Amino acid sequence: MVLRNVCKTPEGEFMAVVRAEVEVSNKNLERALRTLKRKTQREGLIREIRKNRYYEKPSAVRRRKELKAARRRNKANLVSGV
Repeated sequence: MVLRNVCKTPEGEFMAVVRAEVEVSNKNLERALRTLKRKTQREGLIREIRKNRYYEKPSAVRRRKELKAARRRNKANLVSGV
């Protein structure tokens, strides 16, 4: 189960806190770490944390999404031979 909370740092900034729980059975720590990594990848938490590390202006978000869509269209055109 993954919980996302927001807490306030001593500097007065807000930051997201992500909690993921994995049971360690038979003292098998390596298996628990693999399970934790798989869970975080499946939920996209690492990507989301890296994306939200810094504030991005709404205009920059729009521009990034437009460029990504253009790249996707160009790639589709190259593959289809148009």
